[in-house]
Amino acid sequence: MSAQHTAREGGSPRQLDLFGSQPQAKPKPKPKRRRCYSPNSTAAAESVADLTPGLRGVVYAAIVAASSRGLTRHQISTQTGISLYTVTPRCTELLKLGLIVESGTRPSPAGRAAGVLFCKGKEPNPNACTDKEAQ
Repeated sequence: MSAQHTAREGGSPRQLDLFGSQPQAKPKPKPKRRRCYSPNSTAAAESVADLTPGLRGVVYAAIVAASSRGLTRHQISTQTGISLYTVTPRCTELLKLGLIVESGTRPSPAGRAAGVLFCKGKEPNPNACTDKEAQ
């Protein structure tokens, strides 16, 4: 083999490119960035920090007012006028705090099953008699 076709470095052959020059070294991979929040992200989070407990309270109040009927996230959004994209995280927070429970489903406007949220201790009892049975 001629030197034009291969070059030996450290005992291993390396192929030359079409123009006869040595191949370029592969670029080093960029180091993985640690998750750090930009000043804009931090400022945005701080600007809504005071609203979050208030919105959570509005969502919780709607669920409490619904009593044993319960509400889906979409129904909460419709009743309160708060965006569904805001209601959903507030419901997740309330679930994690143990203030509400999700039990059963009902059809959503999109036709899919939506979880029904109840205030803890107010969820329907499947063994309780219905109005029809009482008559």
